[in-house]
Amino acid sequence: MGEASRVYAELNKLGANITTVDVGGGLAVDYEAPVVRAAAQ
Repeated sequence: MGEASRVYAELNKLGANITTVDVGGGLAVDYEAPVVRAAAQ
């Protein structure tokens, strides 16, 4: 994320009008764990 923010800042400084940055998946976010824990209780 650090590198992406540096690239975004540099492009913004150069005049690019970027409104959305899609970082995609793979950020190690576990969306299933809260559901599994709740079901186990």
